[in-house]
Amino acid sequence: MSADRETAGRRHALGPACRQRPWPLPTPLLEHCTTSRIVSGSLERSPLTTPATTSAPSLSLRPLADLHVEIAEPIDAGRIRAGQRLIIPITGGTVTGRISGHVVPGGADWAIARDDGTTLVSATYALRTDDGVILTVSNQGSLRGDDDATLGITACRIEAPQGAYFWLNDVPIVGSLVPFRADGTMGVDLAFYTVEAAAPPLPPQ
Repeated sequence: MSADRETAGRRHALGPACRQRPWPLPTPLLEHCTTSRIVSGSLERSPLTTPATTSAPSLSLRPLADLHVEIAEPIDAGRIRAGQRLIIPITGGTVTGRISGHVVPGGADWAIARDDGTTLVSATYALRTDDGVILTVSNQGSLRGDDDATLGITACRIEAPQGAYFWLNDVPIVGSLVPFRADGTMGVDLAFYTVEAAAPPLPPQ
C-alpha cells in the first residue's frame, strides 16, 4: 500500500474528526486523533495520553541566619495615604548562621505605621560576610502587637554577586522579626529561613 493510501485508510478508520480534511494530516495531529474520540461534539482524550498527576511537594523551613540589627531613632516623614511614614536608619549589627558577618551601617527601613496598629516593614540594607562579600537584603512584611509582645513576619530577597553566595539570588526566604530595646540600644532581631521543597513522591505504578 502506498503512503498516501495508508494515511487515507487510517483517517477513515479514525472517524469524522480526522476525515473532514481532504489533505493528509500532519503527523502530530494524526497521532492525536489515534488517541482521541468525539463524545457529544467534544474531543475526549484517551487515558493513554492523559498526563499522570503527582502530589505537590511538601515544604520545609531551614534556618539560614540570625540577624541582630541596631537602629537609630525613627525619622517621622509625615502622614501619607497608608498611614504615618517612618524612616528608620540602620546603624549596624551582627549576622550568624549559614551566613556570618555584620550589618553595614547606612541602610534603612521605610516603614508605615497604619491606624489599625500594624506596621509595614520595607527595609533595604547590606551585609558584609566574614569573607568580605557584600550581600544586599530587601526585607518586607508586617508586625503587630505592643511593647511586650510584638512579632513580625517577613519575606526576604538577598542579592548576591557571582561566587559562593550566588545561590541566594534564587532561593525563597521568610523570616520573623522581634523589636528589642536594651542597654541604650534599640533594633530588631530577625531569624531568616530558606523555604525548601522535598522531592515529590513517585506516581503509583
